[in-house]
Amino acid sequence: MTAIEGLGGCDKLDTLYMKRNKLGKDENKNDIEALKGLLECPTLTCIDLSENEIEDPAILEEVIYKMPNLRVLYLHKNSVCRKIDYYRKKIISDIPNLKYLDDRPVFEEDRRRAEAWA
Repeated sequence: MTAIEGLGGCDKLDTLYMKRNKLGKDENKNDIEALKGLLECPTLTCIDLSENEIEDPAILEEVIYKMPNLRVLYLHKNSVCRKIDYYRKKIISDIPNLKYLDDRPVFEEDRRRAEAWA
């Protein structure tokens, strides 16, 4: 799968596993277009986008930060993670309700440090 689409009618969907797909690989769609379908489902609290081919840091502002109920995010093993300076601190400070990022929980100490950093 190279794009997330058709989630508009999924009112009870809270978790979406998209690990090891081809998100970000479609030459006809940029990363934002490939992930825009996530916004059709505001009930999502947990998304796993790890091990795809997502490269554009703009996905944070255009998609990820616009998800109102996001609590768990797996984004590791995408090249976008290396393109974002202070990746973990930035995401934790910009998503106040995030409880788990990639390989570990977001502890209160992590949040306090990230917010002080920001």
